[in-house]
Amino acid sequence: MKKIYYFFVALIVLFSFNIRVKALTKYEVSDVTEYFDKIQEISTFSNEQFVIELTGDILISSSSEVKNNNAITNGNEVTIIGNGHSIKCTLDSNCRLKASNGTLILGKQDGTDSLIIEGNGDLSGTSESLVTLSNGNVTMYDGVILQNNLGNGMAVAGAGVYVGENSTFTMEGGLIQNNVSDGPGIGGAIIVNESTSKFIMNGGEIKNNSSTQYGGAIYQEAGTVILNKGKFTNNTSMFGGAIGILGGELNIYDVTFEENSASYYGGAILGYLEYNPTITIDGATFKNNSASYYGGAIMNYGVSNLTIENSTFDGNTSSGGGAIFNYDGSIITSKNKFTNNYAPSGGAIYSQAPLTSSNDIITNNTANTGAGVYLTKSTADLSTTDIYNNKATTKGNDIYITTTAISTSIKDASLMNGYATYDETNVNLKNWFKDDSSNRYSLSNITEAVPTSSITAGTAYSLTASGDAIYIVKFETNGGSRINDDLVEIGGKVSKPTDPTKDGYTFVNWYSDAELNTEYDFDSIVPNDITLYAKWEISDYNIIEGDGQQYQIDKDNDITFKFNAPSSLFENGEKIYIDDQLVDSSNYTSSSSDNSITLKKSYLNSLSAKQHTLKVVFNNGGSANGTFTVLEKASDDKGNINPKTGDNIYAYLMLLALSSFGLVLTRISKKVYDL
Repeated sequence: MKKIYYFFVALIVLFSFNIRVKALTKYEVSDVTEYFDKIQEISTFSNEQFVIELTGDILISSSSEVKNNNAITNGNEVTIIGNGHSIKCTLDSNCRLKASNGTLILGKQDGTDSLIIEGNGDLSGTSESLVTLSNGNVTMYDGVILQNNLGNGMAVAGAGVYVGENSTFTMEGGLIQNNVSDGPGIGGAIIVNESTSKFIMNGGEIKNNSSTQYGGAIYQEAGTVILNKGKFTNNTSMFGGAIGILGGELNIYDVTFEENSASYYGGAILGYLEYNPTITIDGATFKNNSASYYGGAIMNYGVSNLTIENSTFDGNTSSGGGAIFNYDGSIITSKNKFTNNYAPSGGAIYSQAPLTSSNDIITNNTANTGAGVYLTKSTADLSTTDIYNNKATTKGNDIYITTTAISTSIKDASLMNGYATYDETNVNLKNWFKDDSSNRYSLSNITEAVPTSSITAGTAYSLTASGDAIYIVKFETNGGSRINDDLVEIGGKVSKPTDPTKDGYTFVNWYSDAELNTEYDFDSIVPNDITLYAKWEISDYNIIEGDGQQYQIDKDNDITFKFNAPSSLFENGEKIYIDDQLVDSSNYTSSSSDNSITLKKSYLNSLSAKQHTLKVVFNNGGSANGTFTVLEKASDDKGNINPKTGDNIYAYLMLLALSSFGLVLTRISKKVYDL
C-alpha cells in the first residue's frame, strides 16, 4: 500500500507545477552582418544553448562589422556548423573567435560537417590567435580546419589556439595547419600557458605549423597536455619542431610524429628544465623527424621526469642522438624499438645524463661513432636491452662508451634475441667484441672479446655484438600462431618447435616447400637459410549440448545447440542444413560468446512432426552433425488461465500513470525556444 500511496503523491506533485521545456535556438547566417547580429544577440542571454549554421562564407574585413569582440560569453554554449563554408578574418585583431566564460563547439560530433576558420596569412602579423580561451571551453570535430593565421607582436603569440586560464581545448578531430608564430615565436598551432590550462587531442592532425623559437605545433609552459590519438606532421621550430615544453605535464599516447624538424634541438619534442615539466610517452611513433644539432626525435635538456615506453623511433636524424639526445636530465625508456636512425655520434641514443633502458631493442641504426648508443659523463643501465646489428663507419658499431662515463651496465650478448650481419654473413650473438677505429671488427678480423663484467668507469669502449656464422630458419605458419626464427650454427640442426595453433584446424607437420609436398627432416643438417611451411587439416566438430532434444509445436521456445568449435567460426557466416536443405539465416542466430546456434520458434513451428537432421558447415570447411525431434502440437491448452483480478495491479497503475502524464503534458508551459 505504501507504493501506491507514494505513486499518487508523485502524480499530485506533477500536476502542481508548470514544466518549462528548453531547446536549442538555431540561427542561419549568410554574411558577416547576419553573423555578428547573432553573436550580439547571443551575448544578451546567459547559460543558454545556440547553433549558428552558415549558409555562406563569412568575411570579416572591417572593424566596424565586429560586435561583442566575436566572443562567446555569459556561460552560453554556441555550436558553429559550417556546411562547407568558412569564417575568415583579414583584420589584425579583435575579430577572431573567443570563448570567455562560455563554450564553443566547432562542427558536428559525427564529423560530417565542413568548416574552415582562418586568418589572412599574408598580413604582417596579427595580435591574437584564431581561437582564444579564457575561462572557456572549445571542442572541435573532424571536418573543421583552423589555418593560415600569422601571430606577431604579442608577448604570447600562439597563432592557432591560445588556451588561457581555467580553460580546455579538446580536439576530437579536424586539422590545424599553416599557422605561423613570429614575434616572440612560440606555439605555431597551440599555446598552453597557465596552470589551469588544458589541451586534449583525441584525433585529427596538426601539420605545417611553425614558430621561430619554441614549439612549431605546441608550446607548453604550464598546465596539462594530453595527446591520446592523432598526428603531428611537418611542423618546424628552432627548439622542438612539434612540441616545446618548459613546464606542466605532457602525456603522449597513440600519437605519430612524422617529418617534424628543429633548426637546433628536438626535431619532434624539446623538453626544457625551466619550470620542471613532466613528460610521459607511451605507444607513440617517431618517424623521419630531424634536428640540425641534437635529438632528431627528442631532446631532453635537463628534464628529470621523462619516461618513454612502447614507442617506435624510425628514420630520425640529427648531429648527435639520431633518435634521442639526453642532456643534464634523466630518461627512463622501456620496451621501445629504435631502427634506421642516424647521427654522426649516437645513431639511436646519445646520453650524457642518467639513462635507464629496459627491454628496448636498438638495431639497424647508423653513425660514425656509437651507431646504437653513445654514452658519456653519466650512468647508464642497459642490462636488459638488446643492442645489435648497428653499423658505425669509424668505431663502436653498437656501443661507444667514453672515458668520462661514470658507470655502465650492458646485457650479455649471448642473452640478446636476434642476429647480426657482418661481411654479408649472418651471425649469432655470443660476445661483445672490441671495435676501435684502429682495429675494426669483422668476420675476417675477430677482435678481442669483452665480457660485460669487465666494463668499468674510466676506460673507453667501442663494442660490437657478434658471434659465429649461422643459418636462419624461418617458420611460415600459414595463418597459425607465430613462431620466431631459429638461428642455427653452420653444420647444426634445427630443433622442431612446439606445434603452432590455428582456429578450426589441426596441425599436420612442417614441410620444406611452399607447395607442401616434402616433409622436413629435423635430423638433417641445415644446408643454408631456409623457410619451413606448416600444413593444416580442417577440424571436425561435435555438438556438446542439445543433440537429440525435442521441440513441441506452439509450446516450446527456441532450441539451442552448443559446439566444440572455436568462437571465431561463429562470426563469419556458417551455413545450417536441416534435412539436407539450406536454412535461411533469418531462421536462426549464432553466438560466439558461447559457441552456439539457436533455431527460432517461428521456423520450428513450420517443420513437420518427426526427427530431423542438423548439419552445420563452418567457413573453414569443418562441420558438425546432429538430430532433433519435432512433436505434434498439444491437443489441450488449458494451461493458459486468465490472471486473477488484482494480479496485475501494478500494470494497471502504470497505465493510469501514463494517462495522468498525458494530462500533465497539456499543462506544460509553451516557453519553448525555436528548434
